[in-house]
Amino acid sequence: MSSISDKHPLYAAALADWTLMRDAWLGDTTVKGKGTTYLPSTEGMREKGMNNGQEGKLLYDAYVKRALFPELVHRGVQT
Repeated sequence: MSSISDKHPLYAAALADWTLMRDAWLGDTTVKGKGTTYLPSTEGMREKGMNNGQEGKLLYDAYVKRALFPELVHRGVQT
């Protein structure tokens, strides 16, 4: 018997794509806010430490700040 919290297999298969598109629709702040989900750190950053105050984290934060995310999904949906 299924529980009300069970997800249909097709729903479960599409969920990652829906999340990606929703985040892209919401834009730069949301994408950057997801951290390494969309902007993975490099091996060098990880080696230098990814905790607050460590060099790797400082490098990663600068990388995220410089990253450009084109608002193509939002514009495309509006069009």
